[in-house]
Amino acid sequence: MRKKFYFESLAFFFVFTVLLFSCSFNEETGRRAVLSDEEESVESGASYFDQDENGEFIFSVNERALISPYGKTFWTLADDDEGEAGVFKDFEAEIQKTYGNSSGGFGLVFCQCEDEEWGYCLLTVLLDINGRWCWGKMTDGVFVIKGDWTYSQRLYTGYVKNKVKVTKENGVFNLYLNDIYESSFSDDSEPFIGNGKRGFCAVVTEKENFPDIPVSVIYKMTGGEE
Repeated sequence: MRKKFYFESLAFFFVFTVLLFSCSFNEETGRRAVLSDEEESVESGASYFDQDENGEFIFSVNERALISPYGKTFWTLADDDEGEAGVFKDFEAEIQKTYGNSSGGFGLVFCQCEDEEWGYCLLTVLLDINGRWCWGKMTDGVFVIKGDWTYSQRLYTGYVKNKVKVTKENGVFNLYLNDIYESSFSDDSEPFIGNGKRGFCAVVTEKENFPDIPVSVIYKMTGGEE
């Protein structure tokens, strides 16, 4: 069984004016990360990502308690917990959002690791159904979008499937959308993240129509190094 990460907004954690992570560990449920805004909370121990017999990861929630003024983003690991955190592996996956507000992002987590000084760290590429993408970074409990949301003609719009791939060459990350090169970016701020585990993420926005319409996203790894 894969352990999953969760971060809870607890009273004794820092409150930031940007998106933040707060961390707690539950011996029974494992770890799960929740990217949330100031003064937000989540239901601890809930299982938001499931993996079926075909290897697909499915995120589906419709609990009103998960709606907050600034939204929340949940992530889980696709690599085994026993996998090496000190290496980078190419990451390719097909992702399809099937329900949820059009502004809610979803995408890949990569280079997830734990630093002695900075705590849990990761990079992410997010898409939305309007044909946009961006990338961001989490360190020391703080998540920052590092690049602007960008429209791409390579992305299919609507509740349809898109393929996303991230590779790395000479310290630079290369992004491919539906098998076509889109852009390159690099992590230029401390701590410099270049290696780590891979996973998936999904946003629950403040505009969701819960419980009538869930946020549902389907993910499947289709390539990259095993």
